[in-house]
Amino acid sequence: MNPRRRLLSIRYRRRQALFLGLIGLGLLPALGCSRTAAKPAAADGAAASAIPKVPTATVQRQVVKRTIDLPGSVEAYETADLYAKVGGYLKEIRADIGDQVKGPPRDEDGKISEPNKGDVLARLWVPEMKKLVAQKEAQLEQAKAEYKQAEAAKRQAQADADSAQALVDQAETEKAEQQANLFYRQRAFERIKQLVEAKSTVPERLDEARFQLDMARAAVQTAEAKIRTASANLAAAKAKKAKADADARSALARVKVAEAALDYTRTLADYALITAPFDGVIVKRWLHSGAFVQPAEGNSAARPIFTIARTDRVRIVVALPMTEAHWLDADDRAVVRSQALPGKQLAAHVARFAAAFHEKSRMMRVELEPDQHDSRLRPGTYVYVHLTLAEHDNVPVIPPSALRTDAEGKFVFVVRDGSCRRQPVETLYEDGEKIAIASGLQGGEEIVTATSSPLQDGQKVLTAR
Repeated sequence: MNPRRRLLSIRYRRRQALFLGLIGLGLLPALGCSRTAAKPAAADGAAASAIPKVPTATVQRQVVKRTIDLPGSVEAYETADLYAKVGGYLKEIRADIGDQVKGPPRDEDGKISEPNKGDVLARLWVPEMKKLVAQKEAQLEQAKAEYKQAEAAKRQAQADADSAQALVDQAETEKAEQQANLFYRQRAFERIKQLVEAKSTVPERLDEARFQLDMARAAVQTAEAKIRTASANLAAAKAKKAKADADARSALARVKVAEAALDYTRTLADYALITAPFDGVIVKRWLHSGAFVQPAEGNSAARPIFTIARTDRVRIVVALPMTEAHWLDADDRAVVRSQALPGKQLAAHVARFAAAFHEKSRMMRVELEPDQHDSRLRPGTYVYVHLTLAEHDNVPVIPPSALRTDAEGKFVFVVRDGSCRRQPVETLYEDGEKIAIASGLQGGEEIVTATSSPLQDGQKVLTAR
């Protein structure tokens, strides 16, 4: 027999003998029961392994801030280059770099009450301006004299008109008298005529009465002629008066023109004094005594004499990125640090900001003002600004991995009684590290964070922290 087949035959006989021995000892049924009892335990383990384990986190309530750190620089609240309006030689300089100067007085509302009343910083020598002022003064005196003459002529014309009116009134009175006399003579003539016709008087009396009647008629005609003459003279007098009135108004207008010309010339002469426009410090002097100062008006070659800056109040200027600008509001708080203020921080607030971005940098200019002024914070100082753009107190906060989004919006899975439940939420703030919730969560809820497998609303889960 083949040795291999012999070996297989021996192994088969040994297994058959072992099987028969087990049957004889009664162990084979016990093994069969053991297999049957193991099947339900395996099924329960498979069912337990089907419930996913998910990492969770508890919703906390926190103070959430959105901040940004920006470099900035300090600028004077007001800065002005002081030019000369008139040309002349720089005769005297009364201020220099670093000098504190006072501007004109201001009223309760902060408005300038007396312009050009600030400290005199420099004086120009403009000799032709004095002669021009003297010329304008003489022209004003001449205009005033002409006005006086016109007023005198006006009064004379008024007197002539009044006299002509009196002559008219007199002529009308004489006419009334002559008309009354005419009426009397007419009645007398008629009465004598009746007497003559009744032959109660001589005819000569009728001739005498007729003569007196004709005389009365002539006197009335003469009075009417006087009225016409007096009326014509009155019209002429009124015309002269109207002309005198016009001449007086014209003379008065020339006086006003001369006064305005003199005021203008004196104002130009006042520009020979360079005064401080506001309280501040001289930060630059551009010219020296004896230099010829070109007038600034319409002259691109003109140079300033001084640069003055107001330093009792400053602007802290930063450039805010476009991505952060929508968070910015007036009065947002900030903390300012600088090497000029070692170991100290200044509280500041957003005072104003541009409503547009720079065309090239796409940054927005934002101006802050310190709550309290510090004289060490000078214009040109480099500063660091820690700006708080948004702040929310005691709001629910979740990790970014817990927030999910689908077609219906944003939501999270809240674990309750071993099941995950879909909870819609609205976010208030996100910064990549945490998300503030505006609505949907109150705090204290257990929510699912990152998970590799998709979850369904109401699905059973096991929490694993």
